[in-house]
Amino acid sequence: MLPLLSRSSSIFRHLVVAGLATSALAIAAPAAADGSTALTNVVALVTQRLALAPPVAQFKWQTGKSITDTSREQRLLADVANKAKTQGVDPSFARTFFGDQIEASKIVQNALFEQWRKTGGPKEPGTDLAAIRPKLDQLDAALIQALARIQAIRAQPNCQSELSQSLANWKQLSSFDSSQSGALTQALSHVCAGGGMSVQG
Repeated sequence: MLPLLSRSSSIFRHLVVAGLATSALAIAAPAAADGSTALTNVVALVTQRLALAPPVAQFKWQTGKSITDTSREQRLLADVANKAKTQGVDPSFARTFFGDQIEASKIVQNALFEQWRKTGGPKEPGTDLAAIRPKLDQLDAALIQALARIQAIRAQPNCQSELSQSLANWKQLSSFDSSQSGALTQALSHVCAGGGMSVQG
């Protein structure tokens, strides 16, 4: 069972901190970065993207929108597949990876919706999606570049152990919240061609 997030005001607060702490790494990692650095860069960007799930959920909750937006999701997957080609990334891998990011975000949003059904939800006004989506677009573009840097290592037999080490490196830069585990496991599940890994607290 995927863990629920227990505090709406503090959910993924540590993700935001992690995103700020690792933003320089995520933006400036060189194309020739070694496997560990490149994988840590992916982890950093993934957590920054997940940090936007709570405000997205709040907007949807307060405007009565569904968590799932199939048409938008399909447009996103088609767009990232096209952009992946220009970066030398397998479009099929890009679609799978970003499908994982969509599902990871839904884990966070569904957990929040479940909590808010019990508590009545946040009362303060949320951020409009129009202000959030440019940030998502920027992160998605950075993630495509990051995927290009892991093309070689993701097929290697040591990819999963390297990814585990990269996650450990990231934890040293942040205060890891175990409530993130289910979403982060989903988000990283196809980084390595041989399969995913379980993110533990």
